[in-house]
Amino acid sequence: MMCKCREYPATKPVDEHEEIMNFVTSGNAEGAETAMRAHIMRSLQNTIQALSYLRG
Repeated sequence: MMCKCREYPATKPVDEHEEIMNFVTSGNAEGAETAMRAHIMRSLQNTIQALSYLRG
């Protein structure tokens, strides 16, 4: 049985990091915060889903 935890492209985390850095380097603190919070929540949900799969 395969885990279908990831429902996004494999490059999604890299794209999110790039977006966050673009906000930071442009001085857009609000945009950086919003993008970082979205990234953390998506990563957290993916981790929870993966752990649920492992638990059975």
